[in-house]
Amino acid sequence: MISLVKELWRTLLFLFSMQFWRMGLLWTFSIVFSHHQLIKDFFCSQRPKSYYRCSPCVVPVRPVAVVTGATSGLGFYTAYELSKEGYVVVLVGRSQQLLLEVPFIHIMRSWW
Repeated sequence: MISLVKELWRTLLFLFSMQFWRMGLLWTFSIVFSHHQLIKDFFCSQRPKSYYRCSPCVVPVRPVAVVTGATSGLGFYTAYELSKEGYVVVLVGRSQQLLLEVPFIHIMRSWW
């Protein structure tokens, strides 16, 4: 009986604590409000908003490709082919020593 009263007392203390109100009510209110905004924008907007992923640039920029496992095999071949297509290729590998031994001359020749 005493343990039941203690448990009830701890439950009441939690219900009147700031942690409960912050977690239970404010978080729920923020979720409901954000869903309300999404639904309102979906049904009431005449055209969808589109945002640039990056600022528009007037100078043509070469695309960048990050190739993992570029020290040999498929990774090296992929980096080579992408560089022939005009990409700026960033080589990534597990071993710094192997990356330093990659024949960059072959890749550089494909840019000319």
